[in-house]
Amino acid sequence: MNEELGSGPAAQAPDGSAAPSAPAGPPGVAGPDRAQASDEAHEAAAVRGYVMTRGVQRDKDYRFLGAAPAALWWSSYRDHADTNYPTLLVEAGEGGWRAFVSGVPSARRDEVGTPIRFTLALTGATAAAGAGGPGAAERLERVVRLVALWLEAFTAQDGRVRLGRLLDGLFPDEAEVVELRRRRDPQAAGIVRERVTALLAALDSPASDAGGAAGAVVAAGPAGALPAAWFGAARSDEGTTAFVARVRELLSGEREGRALVLNLVEGPAEAPAPVGSGSLAVLAVDGGPVRPEPLVAVRPKAPVVTTPQPLAVTASEPPKKSRPLHRRAVLLLATPAGAAVIALAIWYVMNRHNGGKP
Repeated sequence: MNEELGSGPAAQAPDGSAAPSAPAGPPGVAGPDRAQASDEAHEAAAVRGYVMTRGVQRDKDYRFLGAAPAALWWSSYRDHADTNYPTLLVEAGEGGWRAFVSGVPSARRDEVGTPIRFTLALTGATAAAGAGGPGAAERLERVVRLVALWLEAFTAQDGRVRLGRLLDGLFPDEAEVVELRRRRDPQAAGIVRERVTALLAALDSPASDAGGAAGAVVAAGPAGALPAAWFGAARSDEGTTAFVARVRELLSGEREGRALVLNLVEGPAEAPAPVGSGSLAVLAVDGGPVRPEPLVAVRPKAPVVTTPQPLAVTASEPPKKSRPLHRRAVLLLATPAGAAVIALAIWYVMNRHNGGKP
């Protein structure tokens, strides 16, 4: 597995800042009642979360904790993003949504000092689908705040560092992380879902470690009227503001489509093409216009069909016939050279007849 895909066990935040504490209970253990309560709380929240991380030891490589998503759907973007590095993908359609967030740094290092990272995968129902009860829209707004905080790394302070601190506080025990890496059971999955719910809840208060510019971005709303498909720069305030607004529309069910932050794309020609009538918002980690611009799908040019022209018929000269040998000899003698040959022959004959005397 690659270095950037996740993060190992969490340590205490190095700056002593407050972070949400992990739910009470023995590390790595959840009784049936607790697991059932976790499942019910998850269903009410309408958000299912997965965390990928690694242990401090080099042989404890990156892996999802407790459970993994049914499909690694983000791999379809391998031509547009290297998910070992910061990548953010949001897709929504048919009443559901899913998100992939990578490149969240932990304060921890492995045995040789390599930074450890977190990767999050989230999925749920849109607010328009009516799942999760009356508070579903507010809970989904926490996911919007998560996106806004992650984007801060490009335009303000490093929001991903603050996300990493929160996750460090939720997974502070190395032994638990190693155990959750190994386990694949509902109880372990319930523990991780609880931690993800706690992470999202920590984003409610602007005064928390996750506050600051992220709250301003969320409150700013859409940056003007943009088309369904547009392309911008992750390092642009206008681009990130419009992106957060688009994510809100996707999670609310107002739109179907995709919102993507890609690190292997620098221009519109390299971006994924819109699919059907779905919307598409793309931010380039490197490059991209400061002001988001319409993203026009590049369609292959239609082949030029030409009517075959009839072949031109040209009159060719008939092949020359070979003349008989005697006729060619006569023609040769008619030339000045031929006349000189005849005169020389006559002189020779007469000279010979006179015995060489004139």
